Amino acid sequence: MLNNPNAADNLKPFPPGTSGNPKGRPKGPISQLLKEFGESSEIVFSVSITRGGKKASSEATISAGDDRTINELIAAKLLQMAMDGDIKAIREVLNRTEGRPHQSVTLSRGTEDGADLNGVTAENFDLFEVWLKQNQKEGGEE
Repeated sequence: MLNNPNAADNLKPFPPGTSGNPKGRPKGPISQLLKEFGESSEIVFSVSITRGGKKASSEATISAGDDRTINELIAAKLLQMAMDGDIKAIREVLNRTEGRPHQSVTLSRGTEDGADLNGVTAENFDLFEVWLKQNQKEGGEE
């Protein structure tokens, strides 16, 4: 049998004083970064690219203006796209303003007519579970 170097038997703890994650925990989720960017009125990006030994750098600025935020600029663009007939943009605007439509689920067990679960609460499920356990004890499973 070949000895796999990645096998659990070959794992060893890091020596004292040595970190397994030297860069530390990430600063935060991407959603936090996007929130901070969105709440600002200007973002400056610096990009460096190395290709074939040649290095190129560029800088870009996104500005929403003095009295607007990036989020407001994005919302205005989304509304414009929706007004231009973009179905995905229309759906996104409606979902954000009116809420997503409720989806019903129909379950069936070997029959053509399914069970409608609209309006079923957690209490209903708890009562059904008690009833099911009692019937299984009394009559056994079908």
